[in-house]
Amino acid sequence: MVAEPVLDFGHGTRGVSLFRRLTGRPPRGVAEPADAPTRTRARRPPVHTRIVAQRDGVAYDRRDCPTCRTILTRLPKARSACPACGTPISVRTCPEGVRHLLRADQVDVASFSWRSIHAGRVKEEVRRRNKVEVVKRQDILRSYVELGIKAVEIRPVATACPTCVTAGSKRYRPRKAPPLPVAGCTRDVCRCRYVPIS
Repeated sequence: MVAEPVLDFGHGTRGVSLFRRLTGRPPRGVAEPADAPTRTRARRPPVHTRIVAQRDGVAYDRRDCPTCRTILTRLPKARSACPACGTPISVRTCPEGVRHLLRADQVDVASFSWRSIHAGRVKEEVRRRNKVEVVKRQDILRSYVELGIKAVEIRPVATACPTCVTAGSKRYRPRKAPPLPVAGCTRDVCRCRYVPIS
């Protein structure tokens, strides 16, 4: 059995959550909550957000060369060579807006990691917007019922998926109209809407 490394992250929930983010499991001696979600996908590496220096109001994660560790007198804004060792220093901005000074072999790994983080944030924003749109559309249907409108139809937009186009060819009572987005809609954000029929 391999001995577990001793990592001191302090006490309390912040230390436990930091340990869980780094290792993907709770520390030894801390019970996993019964309602804890199970992890089914690979964990992304934690985002490096330590701010060490600034230039023109932009934060940097370090002030030294990533290869030879020589302190740089002027932080680069774009790719440049280290004045001490001459190796190229690549500058990349992470999703938090912090600029990172990287070696050439670190650029692809960091870019891939940050793209996946950005994609996750975009998906979360799409989910949030869809929830808001569902509530708005249900309020519209309720107002149609209160106004005495007898029938509605789903008006698909020009870029609608085939499922919404099919649903748009039918009439519904406001109380019986299917919720938007229609089950089986393939768009990230469904822009179809209810239209009253007089």
